[in-house]
Amino acid sequence: MSGAGVTILALKSFLGVLLVAAGSAKLADRGGFALTLTGLGLGGRASRLATWVVSIAELTVGSASLSAISPSIVNLAVLVLMLLFSCVSVVAVLRSPDLSCRCFGSLTASRFNGIAVIRSLSLSAMAAVVLWGFRATREVASSGAGTTLLTIFAALVFAVICFQATTSLETVRRSSS
Repeated sequence: MSGAGVTILALKSFLGVLLVAAGSAKLADRGGFALTLTGLGLGGRASRLATWVVSIAELTVGSASLSAISPSIVNLAVLVLMLLFSCVSVVAVLRSPDLSCRCFGSLTASRFNGIAVIRSLSLSAMAAVVLWGFRATREVASSGAGTTLLTIFAALVFAVICFQATTSLETVRRSSS
């Protein structure tokens, strides 16, 4: 099993869990995310519809990424989503600097700024590596350890996201007191 295959599998897990977490958080905070979309120029009805579409797309693509080792279609869908989010980040910085992004619903107080663009472009780069590194991922999958590694990486990433969410909520609670 190559180090490249394990690395690609870890990136794939990270992106899958990230999408599932973001989609879930947006569904839980539909109003907040709709306000962000309104701030980006979508009308009220369009922003409410887009909230559902984006959330469900993230949940679907993230879940598909976690359930399969290397299907090119799923990896391409992850890359397309990440590139779309990068485009939105750039447009948001140009149109509405410091608009709340609500990328993780009410779990974060992140704003669209240069750091958000760099973060989004980094996620796009990770998705590109996963898409173009599918041969190494196939090697890991054929070794029989692929599914186990994917599950372990996904669980670890989920734990980190839960920790961050808890920390963020605690910070919000303290600042509102």
